[in-house]
Order: sequence, then structure tokens, then C-alpha cells
Amino acid sequence: AVCGLRSAVCGLRSAVCGLRSAVCGLRSAVCGLRNDSHAVEEGANWVAQQVRNGHRTITLDMVKAAVDALVLRTGPAHAILSIATLKPDPLADEADHAIN
Repeated sequence: AVCGLRSAVCGLRSAVCGLRSAVCGLRSAVCGLRNDSHAVEEGANWVAQQVRNGHRTITLDMVKAAVDALVLRTGPAHAILSIATLKPDPLADEADHAIN
């Protein structure tokens, strides 16, 4: 029973990681950035390199320069609209506009 539970937990963790990756890719696309796995990996590697280089703060200008240097931009950013119909959207605060 314990092995079955561990297997189920591992499967759930894998599903959550896949969902996080999909959400990260979707957010990238909405922001006008490439959302393929290679682009997400390049961005993550850039952040990791900044940490290894001792940067404790990453500024917006640094991110913009990295986006340009890594050729991650695909087009303009899109506004996010949250419309809650039956119950409030828990992510409404992150949207550009929200209607409840």
C-alpha cells in the first residue's frame, strides 16, 4: 500500500511539473515571448547564471536585455482579462482587467 501511495504521489508530482511548465509557456506567449521548451530552458538558464554570478537582484533592464540577447520576443504582449461567472477567479488580481 505504501509503494502504491508513493507511486501515486510521484505521478501527481510529475503532473504538477507538467502543468507548471505549460503555465509558464502560456504566460510567456501572453507576454509576447517564445513559449517553446527550448526558450523556457534558455530563460531559466539565464536566471541560474545570474545567481551563479552573484547577482542578488535582477532588474527589469537586465531582463529586457536578456530577452533581446536570447531572441525570446515573438511579438507584442497581450492584455489579460479575467471574467468570473459563478465564483470569483482566484487569479483575478494578476489580470490586467477583471469583471466579477
